[in-house]
Amino acid sequence: MLTLEEIRHRIKSIRDIRHITKAMHMLSTIRLREAERLLANARPFAQRINEVLIDITTSVGGGYHPLMAERTGGRSAFIVFTSDRGLCGPFNDDIIKLAFDYIENHGLADRAVFLAVGKIGRDALRAKEMPIVREYVRPGRRPTFQLAARIASDLSELFLGQQIDEAFMVFSKFYSAVEQHPEFFRLLPIIPIDIEVKERPPRDENAVVFEPSAEAVLGHLVPRYVETSIYRALLETYAGEQAARMTAMGAATDNADRIINELMVLYNQSRQSLVTEEIIEIVSGAKALFEEDSRWL
Repeated sequence: MLTLEEIRHRIKSIRDIRHITKAMHMLSTIRLREAERLLANARPFAQRINEVLIDITTSVGGGYHPLMAERTGGRSAFIVFTSDRGLCGPFNDDIIKLAFDYIENHGLADRAVFLAVGKIGRDALRAKEMPIVREYVRPGRRPTFQLAARIASDLSELFLGQQIDEAFMVFSKFYSAVEQHPEFFRLLPIIPIDIEVKERPPRDENAVVFEPSAEAVLGHLVPRYVETSIYRALLETYAGEQAARMTAMGAATDNADRIINELMVLYNQSRQSLVTEEIIEIVSGAKALFEEDSRWL
C-alpha cells in the first residue's frame, strides 16, 4: 500500500511529464500546419516538372541523359528518410521495416548501400551493420532545398560513377494528420511516370520548339527533377513526423490525465482511511479514559 507521500510524489511526477507532452503536442500541431503549407506548394511543382519531363522524353526519348540509363548490375542504393528525434510512435519503425523487408524479399542484402537521412534511420542501419555511404542530418528545424540538392548531388555522383545501378527512396507519404504510410519510389534511373496519362490530351510533337535543343533542356531538367523528388520526400516525411508526434503526444497527455485522476481517487481514499483510523483511535482513547475515570468514582 502506497503512503500519502508516495502518492503525492507520483502525482507531481506525472503532472511534470504531462506539461512536457502537452507542450510537444502543441508544438507539433504548429509545425504540422507549416509542413502542410510547404507540401501544398511543393506538390504541384513536382507534378509539373514530371509532366514537362514526360513531354520532352516523348519527343526526344530517354537516352539523352546519363541518369536515364538502364543498367543490369543490380547494385542498389536506398535513401531512407526518417526523423532526427523519436517520440512519434511507430512512424520511423514502419519506414525502416519497409526498407528491410524489400531488401530481404529481393535478395539485395549483399548488393545494397544506404544514404541515411535522419538520426533514427542512421542508428537503425548501424545496428543492422548495413553499409552507409552518406549520412544527413537536418541543419535546421525543417527540411531545406539545399539539403535536397546535396543529397541529389551525392546520389548522382554514385550513379554516374557506376557505383550503383539503381536508387530507391523510402519515405513516409503524408495523407492527413491521422494517416501516413511508408512508401517506395524508384528514383534512378529516371523513368517519368505519367499518372494522369488517361486524362491528358494527345500531345502534338510539333507544337513545342526547344531552344537551344531538346537534349540541352533535358540536361538541365533532369537534375532538377532529382532534386525536386528528394525535396518532396523530405517534406512528406517531415509532415508525417509532425502528425505522428502530435498524435503520440496527444495520446500521452490523455493517458497522463487518466493516471492523475486515478491517483487522486486513490489519494483521497487513503487520506479518508487515515482520517477514519485517527478518529477511531481518538474515540477509543477517550472511551478508555472515561472508563478509567469511572472506576475511581
